[in-house]
Amino acid sequence: MTPIEVALNYAGAFASGDPDRVADCVTEDFCNNQMGALGNRFQGQALYRERLKGFLGRFAGLRYQVDAPFADGNRVALPYRMTATDDGKPVTIDGVMLITVRGDRVAARDDYWDGLSYLQQMGLAPPPFDKQ
Repeated sequence: MTPIEVALNYAGAFASGDPDRVADCVTEDFCNNQMGALGNRFQGQALYRERLKGFLGRFAGLRYQVDAPFADGNRVALPYRMTATDDGKPVTIDGVMLITVRGDRVAARDDYWDGLSYLQQMGLAPPPFDKQ
């Protein structure tokens, strides 16, 4: 598989809702770097698998719609729109994953996403300014 195919396979695995299917797409020493204001960082496939249980349980129907991925060697950029339901509320989050591929698995993900938009959609932050 090409690096783009590996990255798209990984992003698509989230739609299964299965933590094992997603975790099987990453290396044992996988680095997960959430770069948004609400993000965190950690390393390891086993820890990722455990955290995915809560994440996928919280975001029902999670899908990543990827638009125009591109690669430079083993590094892939995936601009995306994530959609899901959280606590009964539909959410849409725009972001970009920078994926590092090793072989046929994802070795690292640096995920830049819009945390403010998420908080606004959940009613936890003031709405955006009116642009009139």
